[in-house]
Amino acid sequence: MMGNKRILRAIGIIVLIYIGLGVFHFVLSFLMEHLLLSALLIAGIIFLWQSNQKKIPWTRYLKLKWFQSREVMEQLLRQLGQESERVLDLLREKQDQISFYLAERKAIIHQLRAKEAQIDMLQQQISQLEADGSREKLEQLMQQLNEKLNEIKALNRRLAEVSALLEEQRRKADQLEQSRTILKEERNQLLEKYRKFRQLHKQKEEENRELGQTIQRLKKQVQQYEAALEQAVSPAERDRLQRELERVQAELKEREEARTALEQEKQRLANRLEAIEQQHKETASQLAELEKELEQLRKEKDHGEKQRLALMEKLDSQQNQLESMQYILQEERHKYLEAKKEREALQVRLIQTQQEYDQKKKEYEEKEQVLFELGQEYEQEIQDLRAQLIDSKNQYALLEAEKGAPLAPLQLPDKKVLEKEFKPRFEKLYPKFYFYPEFFHDFINLNVTERIKVEAKIAQMYYNPQVLSNIRPNTVDTPLGTVTEFPFSKKGRIYFKWQEHEGYICSMIRLSRTEREQKRVIAWLQQRLKQAN
Repeated sequence: MMGNKRILRAIGIIVLIYIGLGVFHFVLSFLMEHLLLSALLIAGIIFLWQSNQKKIPWTRYLKLKWFQSREVMEQLLRQLGQESERVLDLLREKQDQISFYLAERKAIIHQLRAKEAQIDMLQQQISQLEADGSREKLEQLMQQLNEKLNEIKALNRRLAEVSALLEEQRRKADQLEQSRTILKEERNQLLEKYRKFRQLHKQKEEENRELGQTIQRLKKQVQQYEAALEQAVSPAERDRLQRELERVQAELKEREEARTALEQEKQRLANRLEAIEQQHKETASQLAELEKELEQLRKEKDHGEKQRLALMEKLDSQQNQLESMQYILQEERHKYLEAKKEREALQVRLIQTQQEYDQKKKEYEEKEQVLFELGQEYEQEIQDLRAQLIDSKNQYALLEAEKGAPLAPLQLPDKKVLEKEFKPRFEKLYPKFYFYPEFFHDFINLNVTERIKVEAKIAQMYYNPQVLSNIRPNTVDTPLGTVTEFPFSKKGRIYFKWQEHEGYICSMIRLSRTEREQKRVIAWLQQRLKQAN
């Protein structure tokens, strides 16, 4: 708000400068004209008086005084011209300084707004990066990853327990297999012994049966020999029978002893067979128990193997999930680090932009101070010009009183001279505006006040166009598009068109002072622009 007030104040100062220039130009011309007439009148009176005093012919005396007065007037006019040119150059220099500072101030304001926009954008980007939740997402993924790692550790512990149990079961199964193999070998050995002893027992029974038959046969022989011995008559027969009886008795005794030994051996074999059978039963029972235990171990082993396979499958699945989560975590960590770097870079840029903004703001304040000081200087110069104007009016009134009639107005400068004066100045002050030749033709036909008003509007449009947005302009439809009609006085109008063409952003086309000129200018716009198109 303070900046806009200062801009309006600077523009007002420019307008006052232009008014002062116009007034000064008018007063200077007026004074020169009346001074010239007064000088001529006084010179005529003096001429007549001196001519009468010196008795010189008035034609000769007039010619002499004419040359003298012309030299004096030329010198006076040169001094006045030099003084006016000096003042005009000073005022134009001040105006150029104001225009330069206004342009520089506008550029600084534009840079300040750009820096403010950059600061807002950087702050928005930083806020957006902080609001993305990359850190929270990363922490959530880390928590999920730790949970998966704990699950995998638990599965690994469970798998190790199951594997140890399976290994223990395998060891027990191997021991049971070894024990079963030993028992089977023992059983087979016992069966082999049993078969051998059984066969030997049968053999002994056969031998015992044969011995029994032999003993029966020998007993019958003993009875026969005893009966024959009783009936024998001769001693020789009796001796022979006695010897045969003794031989048979001895053989019978031997056979009975052998049978007794065989019975003992048979009993021993029977006891051995019974012991072998008992041992075989025990071995078979142990073997059956081992078979049952081994079968139970096989079932437990199969169950443990299935459990191990299930754990392995689950572990593989968890490891796959872990790898996937590790990849996602790596990506999120990379994104987080990139976002962190970007945020740090944005913060650095924000600090730099803030520093640049502060620097530009400082430059802006310095330019504002310079512009304010220039405005004060211009106000002082305007006060001086007003004082000179009052003095000129007083002198003018004295001259009119001396003459006794109003002085004739001074002729306006030549239009070409004015055009040479205004055209380069406008092109220098407003390089992005294009001025039609008809615009300068209309401009130099305005009076000083109207010129000042027109240039004030042009300065506003060039340096601070938003000030004019409060006034709603009229438009004129032409073949080249819409031309804007903007007022600079009650009936005065400026005709221009906003467009970018060959480096220009606006074209100043025509000016009008009255309603009649408005109709003529609008007709010209519609006709001449149509021909140009």
